[in-house]
Amino acid sequence: MPKTETAVEETKEWDVFVCYAWEDQEEVARPLATFLRDLGLQVWYDEMELRVGDRLRRKVDAGLTRCRFGVVILSESFFGKHYPESELDGLAQREQHGQDLILPVWHGVDVEDVRRHSPRLADRVALKWQDGISVVVTELLKVISPGLLQEMHKRVKELAEHVQQAEVPRITTASDLAALQGQLGFFFLRDELRDEEVSLVGSFQQAFVDLSEVWRELGPLQQAEATGDLMEQLEELHEEGWTVHGRTEKLRRSTEGELIEWPTAVVAVVRGQPSCVLHFGDGRIQIIRENDEPPKPK
Repeated sequence: MPKTETAVEETKEWDVFVCYAWEDQEEVARPLATFLRDLGLQVWYDEMELRVGDRLRRKVDAGLTRCRFGVVILSESFFGKHYPESELDGLAQREQHGQDLILPVWHGVDVEDVRRHSPRLADRVALKWQDGISVVVTELLKVISPGLLQEMHKRVKELAEHVQQAEVPRITTASDLAALQGQLGFFFLRDELRDEEVSLVGSFQQAFVDLSEVWRELGPLQQAEATGDLMEQLEELHEEGWTVHGRTEKLRRSTEGELIEWPTAVVAVVRGQPSCVLHFGDGRIQIIRENDEPPKPK
């Protein structure tokens, strides 16, 4: 027979138990517990675990007994409070068997404040909430789940490399424009145009393509003059609230059954100043704007 919810709870184990005074709930305890849980850790935090009708002492004792570590948020509000100090005593009792499981986080206190209330706690290396939640979480993961921390670092590195490879930078100078000329292909994206914008944006796009098609036939002076003319149109776009982004890529195309790399200019003409423009190898472009809904491929 499948286990009941009560039976599952009675055997459940937690990676970390969060011990705190209620005055520190909004600023420290809730954000920290939420952050750790969102990373995939099993977190015992009263708001997340207690339900109407639960026996408080029984639920808390279960968390204290079956947690691997206890994050204790030490503050002036913590000391002298019955329930937080009772939970701390429960964690300290488990440490008598030789396991160090109390992980202190100081909030608005220093070593002298902690020593005044608990000399034993003052002797422990502690994290300081004032250093920021990302620092605190990183240091906690080094103890609670080093493997998860390594996986996070790997994923962040991969994401950074991916974004760096895909970002389409903004064009602001004549040299930026010149670097895009002479390619064998073009990939253009532009925001939807209002009637009064068709001529302005369309003229820039056509001039860009026309120049690229004859680029290799022009001498250095002619290239510079033609780029200057195109730059004037670009500045006019800027004045009307548009930005232009571009990069060169080697996109793969099938020719007579054979895949070849085709030098291509990727250009996006975008209304406003987006946070980032990304282009992916399958032809998708994402425009990321502040306060937008999650971006969708164009």
